[in-house]
Amino acid sequence: MKPAKAGNKHFYADNASPMMTSNRWRRRWGAAALILALILMSTAAMLFWRVKPEPAVPDGTPWNFYLAGLTALVGGVLLLTATPVKLEKPPLLLLLILLLAFAIRLYHFPDVPYGVWGDEAEAGLSARHILNESDYRPIYNGSLHMTYVQMWMYAGLLAVFGDTSILALRVLSVLFGVGAVFLGYYVGKQIHSPSFGLWMAFFLAIMRWSLTFSRLAITGIETPFFALLTLYLLIRLMHRPSLLNAVLLGFGVGGGLLFYMAYRLIVAGLFVVALLHWWRKAIPYFLLVGIVALMVIFPILIFADTNPDVFLRRQRDTFIGNLVPEVYPTLEKAIYENAKTYVRMFHIQGDGWSLYNYRNVPMLDPVMGVLMILGLAFALVRIRQIENQFFLVTLITGLAAGVLTVSEAHSGRTVGVVMVVAYLCTLGLFGVKELIERFYHSLPEQVPLAAGLLLGAAALVLNFTAYFNGYAHNYEGWILSARNRVIADELLRYPPEDYRLIVSNSTFSHNPIFFIEPDLFPHLEGVEIAGLFPLYTESQKSFYIVLGRKDIWAVDYVRMLYPNAEITTPNLNRFRLEGDIPDIPFMFGVRLRPGDIKSLQGLDERGRGFLYVRQTGEYRFLVPPDAAITLDGVTLEPPETVLGLNVGLHTLETTHPLQWQPPGTSNYYPVPSHALYHAPVGVMGLRGYFYPNPNWEGIPASDRVDPTPYTYFHEIPLARPYTARWVGCLQVPADGDYEITVETVGYAEVNINGEQILAAATEDGQVGAIRTLQTGQIPIEIRYRDTQDYSALYVQWRPLTQGDLMPLSPVLLSPDVEACQ
Repeated sequence: MKPAKAGNKHFYADNASPMMTSNRWRRRWGAAALILALILMSTAAMLFWRVKPEPAVPDGTPWNFYLAGLTALVGGVLLLTATPVKLEKPPLLLLLILLLAFAIRLYHFPDVPYGVWGDEAEAGLSARHILNESDYRPIYNGSLHMTYVQMWMYAGLLAVFGDTSILALRVLSVLFGVGAVFLGYYVGKQIHSPSFGLWMAFFLAIMRWSLTFSRLAITGIETPFFALLTLYLLIRLMHRPSLLNAVLLGFGVGGGLLFYMAYRLIVAGLFVVALLHWWRKAIPYFLLVGIVALMVIFPILIFADTNPDVFLRRQRDTFIGNLVPEVYPTLEKAIYENAKTYVRMFHIQGDGWSLYNYRNVPMLDPVMGVLMILGLAFALVRIRQIENQFFLVTLITGLAAGVLTVSEAHSGRTVGVVMVVAYLCTLGLFGVKELIERFYHSLPEQVPLAAGLLLGAAALVLNFTAYFNGYAHNYEGWILSARNRVIADELLRYPPEDYRLIVSNSTFSHNPIFFIEPDLFPHLEGVEIAGLFPLYTESQKSFYIVLGRKDIWAVDYVRMLYPNAEITTPNLNRFRLEGDIPDIPFMFGVRLRPGDIKSLQGLDERGRGFLYVRQTGEYRFLVPPDAAITLDGVTLEPPETVLGLNVGLHTLETTHPLQWQPPGTSNYYPVPSHALYHAPVGVMGLRGYFYPNPNWEGIPASDRVDPTPYTYFHEIPLARPYTARWVGCLQVPADGDYEITVETVGYAEVNINGEQILAAATEDGQVGAIRTLQTGQIPIEIRYRDTQDYSALYVQWRPLTQGDLMPLSPVLLSPDVEACQ
């Protein structure tokens, strides 16, 4: 390891290089270019201010001035610079390491990760929008925290590789990941030696942490790239101060600020360290760096000023202070407890989110884990060396990007520290080599080299195996991105001209399918499964219906209603999945032909069955004089009877064909056959009463029978605040202990046998209780108060000794309260 020179003088020059060229012609044209850049940038800024940019600027004119201004700035600096830019030829070993980095990032690239994650799809849709709409020029995507540069890059890749290609988006992450490897070499070479740079590049190339984010089209992996670029240019400026180096650093800082927010803390730390060592001469150069960086990022600054709520929403929503005092008594305690999870992330327990990690395994393999600890020890012992200060501070600021949020051990928010890990691993390797050489003078040089190569090979194998044999086949992570790809593959087998395609909202994510199959998407009908069956349709098409795990009650219901239905699950054997795979598949495909659907329609031979009403309101019935008609036990009197009916099934018995006049119509006409059903259709579920107040008071505004109290309310039944109560009987299939849970957005209570056993509010998450129940029907009541957006109520249960929690099946529920009194 190259020893640090006294006072770190090798990091900066005593005398600055000439700021500008002495060539009069170049100085004149360079100055003119800078003046032009200032004019163009000022014009762009005024245009941006004038339009008060929303997430997208409808007119491309401000962007044209902005890009022209940046071009003029670069041209002017190149004309004014005193020394030409010299490109160094990379060594052969670096090219081999870069080839290795590309190889492991592109290995099984189409299949790992399989499918499309939601954030990837949203980014792809924004990029496609840029390609398809000339007046859509976005500045910022608040939900993804993504600025215009990354969205434009995605748009360019989609234009090259196809606008439905998730691989096109992921290529950008591959390039940033490999770019960090390239920069790691030059940073290591600057601060130590070429061999140090090669090892640092190697660790960046093989590290699973970097590999994971290099294969996902999400923000994050660009952070170590820009952090290394900034550090390289910063050291270059300190070593050779010049106009060109200052401007290059300004562009590097500005570029980093236009990507993931974790970079902001890292760059601040790097400049603090630099100022501590170079403050006497740094001020004019750092001012120039700041000016150039501001010229690069000013569109996003204008957006932040005019749309602060959008720009700062994610930071506010994820700030760890939100956990005080509900979870932690003080902010200091919250930071301390969260920091412990991030410290354990490296060597003990990694990121718990399966999309980013494999079964909570540490983020570092054993070889790199040990080397990092050794390197950290060497860095602390030699903390006066400026290079160690740079990386130790980056370790703190990189982790702070996660520690200061509500997430525990989030490897995505802290991905910037991979550059520190690579540095410390290399420092540990070189430090051990130095110690060996100090105490074993006669040891051949080939021995430490061979040992290092063996350790490197072991680290490569461990990281490669953990990713491609572990993470790639881990069900918990696979399902997050693969679900919608598998669903789309199944749907593509059923052409829309022959089938109506229905997808349960419990398993259907709009963005991923819209991105990967835009031609299929318009034919999909996302629905709440509660109330879907029996199918109310006169269509002559077959139906293909996708149900999710939480719709297992509907699968059982379909089997009862349509015994000839084809119910299939996708074959996942080709993925060789491992881990905690649920017994119940994540998807069921239900195929119903017209004959299956019609088999339930119409009354039985005695005129008995059910009338299905799709709209709550007053219905008029034309009753012949000699007819005997009862509806919900009410006798319809001739010549006409008016009844108020709620949505759902109503018991019907008639001796004559029924004619009606539904709400909003002016004439009588025969009730269509697809509104009439016979057994085994029945009124199943719980009867819900809806009150236009927050206290379940007064006369209900409406009532209806709902199949099961497990739903997200896409359309709320009343204006907020309102309350609801569902009552009926629950059939307990066998004696035993049962776990019952409730989770809600709002407030909910569950009452069994007249006893309140559960109460939960939004902030409580899932709340459960265990009760011993006996076979037979028991009364059940569920209360719900809706006061906020995203209304939802999820009641589940299971026998305590078996299975997963599941919604209450409507087959086990009856709205007839008297049956269980």
